[in-house]
Amino acid sequence: MDPDAMVRAVEEVHEARVLRLARTGEYAVQRRREKRTGRRHRLVPRAPYSGRAARTSMM
Repeated sequence: MDPDAMVRAVEEVHEARVLRLARTGEYAVQRRREKRTGRRHRLVPRAPYSGRAARTSMM
């Protein structure tokens, strides 16, 4: 593989990671804000997991 191509690929991945981490941080702040204001909650409670029920429903 071309060493210059490898360097470009690593730089591109690094830039994408930096952007993704920034967006992840923004999203976390948004979710905490929504939770504080009561805008984020589970609408339908999940049924508790039951190993046996889960296995029999898959058959």
